[in-house]
Amino acid sequence: MSRLLLSTLVVVVVIVVVVVVVVVVVGVVGVGVVVVVKVVAAAVVEENDYVWKNGNHAEKTYLFLVTNTLT
Repeated sequence: MSRLLLSTLVVVVVIVVVVVVVVVVVGVVGVGVVVVVKVVAAAVVEENDYVWKNGNHAEKTYLFLVTNTLT
């Protein structure tokens, strides 16, 4: 009886550890993806602002068409 209880306890502990590791890994990867997306989005917005202020007519037209097509 005690061996069955002990083996059941070991299985439960292993399952809990695996679940915790998976949750932590997914969380870290998720945070990394969010950070990368935010950095890229900030760079794109900064570049777009620069083009709007300093770009020539063709660049502004292209930017206008791209932003209105994608959104």
